[in-house]
Amino acid sequence: MKITKLLLAGAMTATLMSISAFAFDVQGGTVETSSVVNFRAGASTSHDVLDKLSNGDRVCVLDEAENGWYKAAYNGIVGYVSSEYVTLSPVMNIEPGGAQVTTEVLNMRAEPSTSAAILTRLTSGNIAKIIGINNGWLKVTYGSYTGYIHPDYVEVVAYSATPARNASSSDAAAVSSTSSGVRQEIVDYAKTFLGVKYVYGGSSPKGFDCSGFTKYVFSHFNISLQRTSSAQYSTSVTKISKSELQPGDLVFFSSSAGSSSVGHVGIYIGNGNFIHASSPGDVVKIDSMDSTYYSTHYVGSGTVL
Repeated sequence: MKITKLLLAGAMTATLMSISAFAFDVQGGTVETSSVVNFRAGASTSHDVLDKLSNGDRVCVLDEAENGWYKAAYNGIVGYVSSEYVTLSPVMNIEPGGAQVTTEVLNMRAEPSTSAAILTRLTSGNIAKIIGINNGWLKVTYGSYTGYIHPDYVEVVAYSATPARNASSSDAAAVSSTSSGVRQEIVDYAKTFLGVKYVYGGSSPKGFDCSGFTKYVFSHFNISLQRTSSAQYSTSVTKISKSELQPGDLVFFSSSAGSSSVGHVGIYIGNGNFIHASSPGDVVKIDSMDSTYYSTHYVGSGTVL
């Protein structure tokens, strides 16, 4: 996933800059809509849709409205949402992703103030989980600590509590065992939604489309995926071969036989089978990748584990 800097001034720069006294304070935002709102890559309807926001979804608003759009973070992705559908709040419990430290040392404080006690110090590259916003500060957890860090010195990234796939430390065996356990948990959790109806644009147990289903399942494990199947394939996963597939990996298909354009996604559950929100008029169900339809529409596979 492309990591976008969480800067509170107007334009994004390649290096961290000083924030002026008039900079916008990071705030929480609650989506208010009767349907869904597109979360886009830029501040206009001509930009790609990164995700779809539903009524009540919460975003971390990073910058003031530009031509009627807020720059915001949602599930580890920085994008833009129309300000028409967002109500701001200076204090909010919200989990928009992780905060990766971009300075050598960053103080985590007990309260959202530079005069508050220092709980611990984070170093460059450390990633804390964002759990809230309080008057321009990010409330985060890191290890056993819960406190506040200033957003001037972090980037918004996807946050995952699961171990990396390619661990190379002396704990590799333990990581592998943990990863296997998480994989089965993902499969078991996905199966609890068998029979839920397919709803275009749906991303909740009231109804799923294919990418809404995968996104919902993985978010339960603090793993952020982009909203569309094509974006999940292009930016959310590490591509792997079909022979490398393990339960909990993602499998991608085209809408037309022989095409390389991704239009559908499911979760591999083992033995050549996958679970997915199938199609309009259908439900969440299990199908075989070796069936005539899916074998001729298969595009590729990817993993986030």
